[in-house]
Amino acid sequence: MNKHLKKLGKHDTIKVPDLKMYHAHHSWAGISAKKPIGVSKPLIAQALGHGKTTVTDTYFDYDNELVDDLNRKVLDLLKTL
Repeated sequence: MNKHLKKLGKHDTIKVPDLKMYHAHHSWAGISAKKPIGVSKPLIAQALGHGKTTVTDTYFDYDNELVDDLNRKVLDLLKTL
């Protein structure tokens, strides 16, 4: 797989000469954690086969916009009580 990814990475539109499966995992995790998907860290860790979420933390930064949305939902719910 890495052999073929390396060939793909040399393409003019990609330009990542040493493209590997690590890059695919990293990209997948980052996309999964951000809007519009916004999956939880434990679920991403499970999907990547990580035993601990601390390993998953090295893959990406979480989208703070998701935290803002969550806080807004909680505040809106409290207004209705």
